[in-house]
Amino acid sequence: MWVSDAAHARQAVTSFSTLERFEAGGLDDGYTLVECKLQTGRTHQIRVHMAYIQHPVVGDPLYGRRKLKDDLGLERQFLHSWTIGFDHPLTNERVEVTEPLPADLAKALASISDRSDGKTPRGVEVDALLAAAGPPVSE
Repeated sequence: MWVSDAAHARQAVTSFSTLERFEAGGLDDGYTLVECKLQTGRTHQIRVHMAYIQHPVVGDPLYGRRKLKDDLGLERQFLHSWTIGFDHPLTNERVEVTEPLPADLAKALASISDRSDGKTPRGVEVDALLAAAGPPVSE
């Protein structure tokens, strides 16, 4: 999967908001916590788009930098669908589900919290929504 402007390429649209930035450390280039919203659903869409703008997903073995020192101790990619919404196919009612951050991702964020440059207004909003969803989910 890749970004292409070829005539036969399928459209893929991702918008994102910065939630929090983290300063570079001695072994990495820093991190940015982002919220991505998909207008399309292509395979690896978030991973491809983030790598294309030179902000690969932490722990991504295919599109990321994949230097273990940059993976924040994770054994997987730092991806989490914290909320999803859709119209119910039978009732047409809006259904929205919010899921707390898994424990391993919460731990990874906590490990760099002292390097935070602060949360954006959207980051503060998302934090409140995640807090309302409950504590991190244990694995």
